[in-house]
Amino acid sequence: MNNSPEFDERVLVMLRRVGKGKLLEPMASLFEKSAPARMSAMREAVRAGRAADAAMPAHSLKSSAGQLGAVGLQGMCGDIERAAEEGDDARVEALVSAAEPMLLRALAWIKSSVSEEGNQECPR
Repeated sequence: MNNSPEFDERVLVMLRRVGKGKLLEPMASLFEKSAPARMSAMREAVRAGRAADAAMPAHSLKSSAGQLGAVGLQGMCGDIERAAEEGDDARVEALVSAAEPMLLRALAWIKSSVSEEGNQECPR
């Protein structure tokens, strides 16, 4: 079990229990496909000098990260969303840069957790 403040293993335990072993994999697959595009949209908004346009993809990524227990990324995306809404371009740029490695760690953690799912019984 990962005790990092970036990840909340309890969320995955709940998904395994509620989904009876059939919910985590599709959610993780969707996250794996959509999260990089959302990060790319935030990066592009910063590059184009339209940091406010990072708010929507940050909001979407915040939600999906939280649903899978990637709470560090969830919090960072919340910060990006607020900074974008406030028009703080420099802060958005700094936060997006900091979020990129968090996304990579989250993707790796979620992938590892899904591969472990087949080796675990669902708690009842």
